Amino acid sequence: VCAGSLIPPAPVTLRTHDGEVAFDKSRRGADQDSAFKTLLSQCRAAPFGKGSKTLYNPRVRDALELKAEGGGFSLRGFEPAGAGVLKEVQQQLCPNDPNSLVAQLYKLNVYGPGGHFLPHKDTPRGDDMLGTLVVCLPSTYYGGQLVVSHGGARKIFDWGKEISRQNEPTRIHWTAFFGDVDHSINREVEHPELA
Repeated sequence: VCAGSLIPPAPVTLRTHDGEVAFDKSRRGADQDSAFKTLLSQCRAAPFGKGSKTLYNPRVRDALELKAEGGGFSLRGFEPAGAGVLKEVQQQLCPNDPNSLVAQLYKLNVYGPGGHFLPHKDTPRGDDMLGTLVVCLPSTYYGGQLVVSHGGARKIFDWGKEISRQNEPTRIHWTAFFGDVDHSINREVEHPELA
């Protein structure tokens, strides 16, 4: 696994056929809330794969998703190759591979209160798929840590905490890992201010 963060030149904007949302943790108000509600209304319950089956079970995965294919959404303001992320992933995960890495925009995952995804491996999307690149857009939240584990090693990414502490309102966080690596999204933990 490798990870990093970066500050894009402008807020990353997610565009759908019904509008757009600029991700900037400092933006608040009715317009931003309305944009998020519109975005969420386009999302569907997220399934998971088990063998050759696609299943829905909120005990295993409680999340929403919006797929990029077919024009479901696009991103403006962040491109992994142009931002140097793919070069860094290649240097850290496969430095001896002469082939360049390519990232394919696949889907947006949204984990609400109580949302989670039990440990799993991603379903390969083709014979040339190396792994997964996860990008966390700057939105204020708590809980929902990404946990990556393999061969007894375990790494926890608590981006909600990092985003709440960062001074740059548009900083995005990312991690990349091989396809045979288990990963999960923890359930939301009790809000620290309420504990």
